[in-house]
Order: sequence, then structure tokens, then C-alpha cells
Amino acid sequence: MRESMKEKAEQIILGFTAVFSILVSVLDLFGLDLLPSGIVFSLTLLGVGLITGYLVLERRSKLDKIEQIVIDGFNNLSVGHVKVFANLQEYTEYISLRIKEAKKSVDDLSWGYYISFRTEGEKQAFTKYVRAMLETASRKEIRYREVMTFPSKERLKRAEEILSKNIYGYQLRYYEIEHQSVPPLLQFMIIDSEEVFLGVHRGKTLPAEGEPLIATRHPDIVHYFQDYYDAIWQGAAIIKDAGKQADNQMLARIRQHLLANEQSAD
Repeated sequence: MRESMKEKAEQIILGFTAVFSILVSVLDLFGLDLLPSGIVFSLTLLGVGLITGYLVLERRSKLDKIEQIVIDGFNNLSVGHVKVFANLQEYTEYISLRIKEAKKSVDDLSWGYYISFRTEGEKQAFTKYVRAMLETASRKEIRYREVMTFPSKERLKRAEEILSKNIYGYQLRYYEIEHQSVPPLLQFMIIDSEEVFLGVHRGKTLPAEGEPLIATRHPDIVHYFQDYYDAIWQGAAIIKDAGKQADNQMLARIRQHLLANEQSAD
């Protein structure tokens, strides 16, 4: 409403200025000197200046609005952008870099079947990931939460190696499930509640080649997975809380369960 009234007032003022300038110029052209000498030229220039100034300001305002629209558009594109990884090595290397950049939290979900390395590059990338995780979890301002399941001794061994360092900020919980009777489980990670990494999910049902691996900062998608992770965390059994020792008795029970599964399989 105010903008409309302002525009009408500007149009009236500019219209009056234009008509007055034209009228004075026409009268001067025909020799009708109604105004003192020199005033006509000055008034004409003043009118032209007023109109030109208005047009410049109006155009500048429109250009500023267009510029802001473009900037907002690019910002929205960057927020909603999905980063696609060519393979597991590239995905793991990117996660390692992002973990080091974490400011407050890392939520890591390592459940489902344990993925064996297919290449030396994947193995080296995973080593970098573990190193980055240990360094980041050791920072006082970081809350590092991880949820695991234990389909094999390999993942239990990895957990025990991390827990042996007794890192203050590292927290570990787990679910006891029979992996043979559950569908493939998606492994994902969230950093600072700002970016989610959607990782391996095929389990043993499909070949690993061509498995989609992505990351996104889209706030709605990140919020969805953060809420899901919080629910997973809430229902998991505690192995280690922040600032406390690991529950070695629980680790021993997990090892016994794995051993019993191996023996029954034989």
C-alpha cells in the first residue's frame, strides 16, 4: 500500500516536472519571455536532471533486486546441492576431510554387514577415516556418537581398538541383531547437523559396484536423518558414554555371541 502511494507521488512529481520543462522550453522557443533571462535554461536543465536522476535511481533499485534474486538463487542451489561420489574410496576420503572440519558433533552409524575392502585405495582411505575420527573425537568441543552392530569379529576388533584409547568425547552404543534375518541397512553419518553422508546400503544382496554414495546439506533432508539418528541412538545399548570407561563386560558378551554364531554355522 505504502509502496503504491509512493510510486503514484513520484509519478505526479515527475509528470509535473516534465510538463513544466516542456512548457517553459516551448514558450522560450516562440520568444514569449515570461521568465527572466537565463532562468528558462536553468529550469530546463533542472527538470532534465530530476528526471534523469529518478530514472537512474529506479534502475539501480531494480538492478539491486535482480542481483539479490540471483544471489539467493545460487545460495539455494548450494544448500540443496547433492554431491555424488564415483566410488567408496572417494566417498571415504571426503568424509575424512569433513570430519576434521567438524565444529561440534559427528553422528556415525556403522551397522549392517561389515564391508571388506576391494582395493588398496579403499583400505588406505579407511585408515585415514579412522585417524580423522580419533583426532576429532579427542577435541573437547566435539561430541562424537557412534552406533554399531557386530556382524563379524572385524567390526568388534575395530571398536575395541578405538575404545582402548579411552577418548573422552567418543561415545559408542550398539544393537544386538541377527544379521541373516534383517534387510540391508543404510550406513550414514551427520556432521554438525549440517551435512548428511549416505553411504553403503546394499549389504550382500547386490554387488558393490555402482552403489550410489552421496552427501547433501539440504536442511530438510539433514533434519530428517538427524531425527532418525537420534531415535536410533536413544534405543541402543550403551557400551561407552562420554568421559567414562567402556563396558568391558558387554564387549565380552558380544564376543561370546559372535563365537557362538560361528560355531553354530559350522
